[in-house]
Amino acid sequence: MKYFWKRFLLIPPIVAMIYGMFKPLPKGLAMRGKKRKAKDLQFLYNLWYENKEPVWENDLYLKILKMIEEAESFIVLDQFLFNDYHCHEIEYPKVAKSVTEALVEKKKAYPDMKIMFITDPVNTAYGTHKSPHLSRLKNNGIEVVMTNLRKIRDSNPLVAGFWRTYFQWFGTKGYGWLPHAMSKKQPSLTLRTYLKMLNLKANHRKVIYTDREALISSFNPHDASAYFNNIGFAVKGDIIDDGLESEQAVAAFSGGSILPQRTKRMKSRASPKHEDAAIQLLTEGQTRKEALKLINKTKAGSKIHLAILYLSDTKIIKALLKAHKRGAAIKIIFDQNMEAFGQRKNGIPNKPVAYELMKNKKENLDIRWYETKGEQFHTKLMLIEEDHKIFALGGSANFTRRNLKNYNLDASVLVEGTKDTPALRDAQLFFDRLWFNKDAYYTFPYEARKNASLWLKCLYYLQKITNTSTY
Repeated sequence: MKYFWKRFLLIPPIVAMIYGMFKPLPKGLAMRGKKRKAKDLQFLYNLWYENKEPVWENDLYLKILKMIEEAESFIVLDQFLFNDYHCHEIEYPKVAKSVTEALVEKKKAYPDMKIMFITDPVNTAYGTHKSPHLSRLKNNGIEVVMTNLRKIRDSNPLVAGFWRTYFQWFGTKGYGWLPHAMSKKQPSLTLRTYLKMLNLKANHRKVIYTDREALISSFNPHDASAYFNNIGFAVKGDIIDDGLESEQAVAAFSGGSILPQRTKRMKSRASPKHEDAAIQLLTEGQTRKEALKLINKTKAGSKIHLAILYLSDTKIIKALLKAHKRGAAIKIIFDQNMEAFGQRKNGIPNKPVAYELMKNKKENLDIRWYETKGEQFHTKLMLIEEDHKIFALGGSANFTRRNLKNYNLDASVLVEGTKDTPALRDAQLFFDRLWFNKDAYYTFPYEARKNASLWLKCLYYLQKITNTSTY
């Protein structure tokens, strides 16, 4: 009889586990927007480095503030990290506070303006405590939508099945005895909070849409992320409509209100530049489909340049190796995955992946490591040069299972143009600047930082097989 009860107690978690992995996505996710004309297309980045003294190039951060200032009818933001948590004993730029105050001042100046801020529960430690920044937005009439992560698929099934069956009903509120994962200054957390956190799921988007412009990037308005290397594309035109449709889907399953639509007057507003380029919004699994399509189309003479925080998606790795065999020239700039928000890491996944790519390499594949000093190389950018065309794929999605296979919420854009497209030329110049160490030391050769440890490779594959990792 006792064995019967043990087996019986396992049945509900197994059912919940299987359902959580494959349940239908909420309507509107995994969106593939229309190919749109790119108007006033800009490639932007944040970059922190030392050149005799620290330098912070912060175009993405300033762009967000400018977009808020210039908006006339509505503002919709969807941001993953939005807080001032940090573990280092140093002062960071008050990014979250600055964006909060900019939104509050905008709402005060235009009380009837629709402003919606969609975000992830990580900013309240999954409901354990309130966020001062989000509370300030709410108190000033700005709609804050906390993404309902239960509605999206479970990426860590071994934990999710048991959590959904036996623990989710107890909630997370209250102060506990476990240290805060992202800040020593924040209240301690309950075990219930950590159990929810171990589901490893997130609304990982970093976008802002106004009646005038769209920004799709890898930048979090989060103090401890301020010095991270990030990229993004700002653009005007009808892609804003696709962005609003995509964000409406998240708002709908998270209890948010109806978003505004652009009027004919907004759409007919004159734009000084119309680039000879196309842009397309891709969310969730559509980014993976497009990445594979682009890589698989390459041939001898094609160029693939990848600048990435995490690469672990098996199909993309295999596609890169096949492109290499076909004669495509591949350059990859990797983060070393050795630190994150004050926590020391072991180099997974990029160290084992880089070893796999390089062990049978020819002369047309090369890897460099970005040399971080407490920050992360947080970029997610792929550039492909094919004949006279250039394709850029960039946004919030890392090239991992969790980001590309309809688990996390992510948003990216595909830009198609030529070498004469200013934004694409700027993106290539940015990559070359880091690769060739123009004006500062950014990257180091593969051999200088490689790790061929068998233990590390075994741990990497074990985590991939069990899905018990953040990648």
